[in-house]
Amino acid sequence: MHLYYPGSKGQSWWRAIIRQGFPETLKQLVIALPSPKPLNFAQSPIPPLLFSQCPVGLQELRFHFGYRHFNQRGPLDEEDLDTKIRNSTQEGTKDEGAMSQLPSMRSLKVTCEEDDPYPPSFPQFLERCNNLHTLHVSSIDESWTPTLAACGSLKTLQLSYVNTVSVRLLGAALKDGLPNLDEIHLHSDVWDVYDIDVATMLSAGRAGWRSIDIDFLGYHSAAALIEHHHFLTLELFKMSETYDSHSLTNAQMVKILGCSPNLHTFEILSGFSVQSTSVPFFLADEFFDLDESTEELNPWLCESTLKYFCARIVGIPRPELKRTFHGHPLRGGMVLQEDYPGQSQEYQRRVYERLSRLTRLERLELGNEDRNFHDKSRLKDTESNVEELDDVYHQYSCLEMSLWSGLGVLEGLKELKELIMMRMATLVGVEDVKWMVRSWPKLRLLRGLNYSSDAEVESQTWLCEKYPGIKLESCKRGVT
Repeated sequence: MHLYYPGSKGQSWWRAIIRQGFPETLKQLVIALPSPKPLNFAQSPIPPLLFSQCPVGLQELRFHFGYRHFNQRGPLDEEDLDTKIRNSTQEGTKDEGAMSQLPSMRSLKVTCEEDDPYPPSFPQFLERCNNLHTLHVSSIDESWTPTLAACGSLKTLQLSYVNTVSVRLLGAALKDGLPNLDEIHLHSDVWDVYDIDVATMLSAGRAGWRSIDIDFLGYHSAAALIEHHHFLTLELFKMSETYDSHSLTNAQMVKILGCSPNLHTFEILSGFSVQSTSVPFFLADEFFDLDESTEELNPWLCESTLKYFCARIVGIPRPELKRTFHGHPLRGGMVLQEDYPGQSQEYQRRVYERLSRLTRLERLELGNEDRNFHDKSRLKDTESNVEELDDVYHQYSCLEMSLWSGLGVLEGLKELKELIMMRMATLVGVEDVKWMVRSWPKLRLLRGLNYSSDAEVESQTWLCEKYPGIKLESCKRGVT
């Protein structure tokens, strides 16, 4: 059942809930409700009413207070809503102590606006969900941290507005309880958390982290994962940015890849459009991970499990490049020159060799679209300034992704479905894409062929004509 509040004429369903409650057979309930100002989440009479009316057999509740993204069909009579709900709540809300447990509840999402505190009724409701597996909240409140710690069945926790207080409280809850929590999602529009606090929280995990999806992760938090051997249980490792002052190191990332026998997803590319030096990357000569005595690649435990690899690999000399993405002369430092003849091909061959060992790979993403074409500052800026910024963050010391550079080493990736090489100085000709479709029979997405390259425009035209089932997206030029 999906409910939302569409305006002052849409209160009949709330009155029906108060009078009759929900059907006892209801399994899923989704509610989005704007907050009647000036009430915040804690002051509103709606949450305790909703919590009191949940049927015993309910398996999933998703409730967002302060929902801003639906179409209001009429004027919002906030005072009228507040008065009617308050009056009805006095008659319709059950006594908290008389309420039964909710043993069928497996998934609970109760979120609100960023700064809103949670209502006093929430910890009591959370305590009733004694078999809860998944919890999604905006942040953690000190008043219900003990209740959170007592959620012995909880396996997955997601926070939408991460702050230092929430991370520290989560760490305390992990020390006191949460014995089965092994999956965590930490996200926020603005990240204001010290890495050492994230490290302390991750260190407190007792089940062995299975899935980590976090906006920022730095040296201390990665060290905590490695020190406590969480790589042994890790299946998903996903982050967007690292800290400039104490960033995640290549050695730490290689350690995670090399020692994780169950890892299926490794993603360190930003999940949103951002041009920043805080986006982590591999240096090619460290990504090789060579045995010093034999000069052969060290084996990685994830070689037979990894399906999604999303990371930039840079530090490859590309002396043949003379122009930027927008066609301007290259400036000093943009392109690495060779220290000895043939270094570029040697480095590329080694990177291809490392990638070729990931035999179950389904998605290979070596570059992402880091430009926000809807950014107002970008739209107002001069074309020359926009092009300069685009050129600075374009990848030049990257793989060429051509047969000449050694791409043929990847012929064994028969499970590959998606290849993303956005914002990379690739040189992919028609013969190269012919080889791709022949060698990778499951290929369904190719993203990043450069709009400004004649050879890659020809390659895209050929693919459109011969393989219309493959979805293509070029790396376009321009401000928008």
